[in-house]
Amino acid sequence: MRKESAEKLLIFTIAMSVCMAAIFFSGFCRSFAADMAVKIGVIDLQKALNRCLAGKEAYTVLKRFKDEKDRILSEKDREIRALQQELEKQGIMLSEEARTKKMRELQMKQKEFQRKIKDFTEEMRQKERDVLSPILRDMENIAKEIGRKEGYTFIINKELLIYYPETIDITDKLIEEYDKRYREEKEKK
Repeated sequence: MRKESAEKLLIFTIAMSVCMAAIFFSGFCRSFAADMAVKIGVIDLQKALNRCLAGKEAYTVLKRFKDEKDRILSEKDREIRALQQELEKQGIMLSEEARTKKMRELQMKQKEFQRKIKDFTEEMRQKERDVLSPILRDMENIAKEIGRKEGYTFIINKELLIYYPETIDITDKLIEEYDKRYREEKEKK
């Protein structure tokens, strides 16, 4: 949790530095060219990812992957609970050696279960990176193209901002362009 907060603080600090540089730069430029205007756009990458066609397909793939892992974990959890109940019911009737053996078996299954949770969590993170990174990379490239074509000085990710007027949000434009290209690419295949 601390690492996440530190990363967000770093990102915020960088964003504020960029904004301050933009303000300084725009003021500096005005002294040389009074008609130069700063045009800033904002994109919500998370919203774009959630709403674009490829993002919806990616989240479907991720959900199936997660559901399969959850099914496996539920199965292992049921095994552990059954073993716990068996040990509780038969505990006093079992010999010391048998009870110790059952307890070791239970502890091994619990450790295995915890390892599986950790492994599945890492697998899920890796799957998310594998599935979502290409989409995000393409979106960033499209945002750069929109910026060049439409004369934006800056296009900033919404996550870095506390406030901005909705009029500078170009997320819908990004989604529209991404989906157009995505459909064209799918038709080629």
